[in-house]
Amino acid sequence: MTEDIPLADEVNQVATLTGMALGAGTQRIFHKIIREMNKPPPRRRTTINVSRIRHAVAELNEQAPTTKAIWECTRDSDSPVAINGFNYKNFHDGYRLGDHWRYIPGFEERVRCNLCKEDESMEHILLECESPLAPTRTIWLLAEELCRMKNIKWPALSYGLVLGCGLLRFRNSKGKYRQGASRLFKIVVGESAHLIWKLRCERVNKMVQNPPSAHHLEEVRNRWIKQINHRLALDKILTNKHRFGPKALKRAIVLNTWSGTLLNEDRLPNDWVTETGVLVGITCLRPPGRNR
Repeated sequence: MTEDIPLADEVNQVATLTGMALGAGTQRIFHKIIREMNKPPPRRRTTINVSRIRHAVAELNEQAPTTKAIWECTRDSDSPVAINGFNYKNFHDGYRLGDHWRYIPGFEERVRCNLCKEDESMEHILLECESPLAPTRTIWLLAEELCRMKNIKWPALSYGLVLGCGLLRFRNSKGKYRQGASRLFKIVVGESAHLIWKLRCERVNKMVQNPPSAHHLEEVRNRWIKQINHRLALDKILTNKHRFGPKALKRAIVLNTWSGTLLNEDRLPNDWVTETGVLVGITCLRPPGRNR
């Protein structure tokens, strides 16, 4: 019976299947392909922010970072999840600020900064607000002071530079890459920007008054120092090989990052990672009182 069935000499090209067989792929591969096929166009504000980061970093590094390197800043292993998320949302201009409120009835007053009455944006909050009640100037002066302890030449800050602080590569007079200085700058600028944002949210959401109230500059200073000391302590904890195994942070990286910025550093041993009471060299202000 089968001998009577004619066999085609050539394969019908129309019926030839293309692509990957279902049995040859995995869910991860298929999911990636589907996402690439349905990839949305880039948002205009995102493209602008990425471009600002690229130009700001290229001006100091003398080499423009790749788009991939820029986006890797939002997954930086040296930064907490909160700061990575903060950067990611800023890349996309994802916070509802300024113009986002302009055409929403009943919320038009949120367009302007409640301190200086200028149009509010993340760039304005982090760098531009000139009100004496704003924490901006105090925090950036503290950040500059700590970086100068590490012999870091403090650059003129821009919004693109704040978002791309993890891409800067500081070098010595011989052109050698200073890993510790670059890492310290990334930590200090990232923590400072995030603290300014947190203080702004507290002021707007919890301290709503007319005229507006704000944090005292002494409190701003002390909270910044506390946050930087927390990052120093976190770095020390992450060097524990018994707890983190192969993922533990190398002691040399921690020493290279913070050496030169510590309080009473001349009294500390060369390897102070396991020492208690190690703090940065900028001290908190204590309120006036007896025996203080």
